[in-house]
Amino acid sequence: MAPRTAALFTLPLLGLGWLVGAHPTAPALPDCPAHAARPDRAPESGPPTGPHPGNACRAVPTEVRDGAPSTPAVSPPTEDATGYRHLGAMTDGTYSAVTGGLTVRDPGVRQGTHDFLATRFMARGDVSGSTRWLEAGWSENGWKDGAQHVYTYDTTTMTWSWYGQYEIHDGDRIHLALGSGATGRDGTTWRAWLWWGDRWNLLAAPTLPFGPRTQIEQYVEVYVDPARGGSYPVPAVDVDDVTVQPRPGDGFTPWRDPAVPTTTSPPYYGYCVDWRIRWSDWSARSC
Repeated sequence: MAPRTAALFTLPLLGLGWLVGAHPTAPALPDCPAHAARPDRAPESGPPTGPHPGNACRAVPTEVRDGAPSTPAVSPPTEDATGYRHLGAMTDGTYSAVTGGLTVRDPGVRQGTHDFLATRFMARGDVSGSTRWLEAGWSENGWKDGAQHVYTYDTTTMTWSWYGQYEIHDGDRIHLALGSGATGRDGTTWRAWLWWGDRWNLLAAPTLPFGPRTQIEQYVEVYVDPARGGSYPVPAVDVDDVTVQPRPGDGFTPWRDPAVPTTTSPPYYGYCVDWRIRWSDWSARSC
């Protein structure tokens, strides 16, 4: 995750055109139901990538912020490299999409602090000496309410977006995807999707200043507030059935060794990564 500014900035939740991010000839997606039922089955294919969205819908975030919460207790963290632990892997090459399952757990994030834990996929590219990206997954944040939430973050809007309409709890498994869309003068539309209500729900679709293929990450990201120090317990968080798409229009292939060259996270004291199937099925935890 990126450093977050300290100033409160809450966007209106209607008319967020950047959420659509559709192909220029695609019809606008209908709004997703506010209280859709949990999915009864896993997705049989990846999310829509072209001008025909099928049964997909567009989600509206329930909260969008780039800084402090509305209470004065604490603001999101600024960059502090000593606080971050990135547990997982990143592709060495470039890909156009990723999809997989993330298990929700209840970590010991300390409320009223800068602690957070996120389990997420990321599409990232280095542009003019800085990293730009879109990430999506679930998080628990010490400056929020002590619960787990589906979220996105991107460097185009520089905002957190949370989606409270999707009620998730310890032990739930959610299926997410990131994929590239149309490319224009300013870059490529990258989309974040959640499988919910037995269809793909579009969470976000910012334009990022790189092409339709880029590096992909899968991480359990632990941030320990340096002002508090110590640590908090992280139960085993599972990531499974992860696949990647080499190029737009290709089929998905399992993110596995040796077919997908990969760099894994360095060892961190107090944390373990257990690779059941390198690199598509694994878990991270305190140890």
